[in-house]
Amino acid sequence: MALVGNLLFRWGWLEDTLAGEPIPHELDHVRRIRNALSHRMISARADPEGEKVAYVSCRLPDGTIVRFSAGDLEAAIRELELARKHLSRA
Repeated sequence: MALVGNLLFRWGWLEDTLAGEPIPHELDHVRRIRNALSHRMISARADPEGEKVAYVSCRLPDGTIVRFSAGDLEAAIRELELARKHLSRA
């Protein structure tokens, strides 16, 4: 859940950096993750002592359930941070 919070904070920082400008299309897949987490999250699972990968489940509007692993969330966070740094320099 810490990764979920981290991703949502970084998304907010990106929006602040953009100051009302549209989100770059390159971040559309990160936007889908963010929207699913913000509006469609149904469960989270972690097994810190086992071998199973931690994940968050979301039910999309069409009823499809998608899972985002801890690795998926970490990758999205890295993309947001890179995008924010790039936009801050522009």
